Amino acid sequence: MQQATPSGGAGRVTLGAPKRVPLGEWITVDWAGPGGNQDYIVLARPGARLDLRDAVGYRNARNQPVYLAPPKAPGTYEVWYFDDQNKRVLQKVTVEVPAPGDKTPSPGR
Repeated sequence: MQQATPSGGAGRVTLGAPKRVPLGEWITVDWAGPGGNQDYIVLARPGARLDLRDAVGYRNARNQPVYLAPPKAPGTYEVWYFDDQNKRVLQKVTVEVPAPGDKTPSPGR
């Protein structure tokens, strides 16, 4: 499980997610943060607009842990702690979803 904690003044958000997830497997995300009414844990493609409509999936940041639905295609994704009210990503970690049959060793969880 990889952990990310921002530096500087935004140090109140932490995300924990696996570095690599098999295609079709739900993504478990541990988090710590403000948990505001409009805060979400989001699965998105790198470079996606800061808009939940571009998200692959998301859940409100109230439950612990959060389970994100598996993406339908292999590739590189980001898990965001997203403040929808202010349209800001407060923290993010990268998750790789390999293609079926990819035998690249996993770097761990």
